[in-house]
Amino acid sequence: AVTAVSDIGGTILVNYAYLTAPYQVTALGPKGLYDRLIAVPSFAELVRTRADAFALQIGFAEPDKVVVPAYAGPVSLTSGRAATSPPPASGAP
Repeated sequence: AVTAVSDIGGTILVNYAYLTAPYQVTALGPKGLYDRLIAVPSFAELVRTRADAFALQIGFAEPDKVVVPAYAGPVSLTSGRAATSPPPASGAP
């Protein structure tokens, strides 16, 4: 699960879509990841420095429900295999 983000002058390119400011970036991760990262002094300093330099506002939330819109861009598969179905449960028609 990787999203390509490229800076192109006054816009950014995200998965083949050109976007202009203002930007809102949402990152999803395992529970407790932010707490572990911000506890590392070098990471906390990096975030603070970048936020100050680029006038970024950073927020953090742990919502009960997250809705992620479906990706509508092109998909390139480099490998794959057929999924196997489990055998039917006994007594199933």
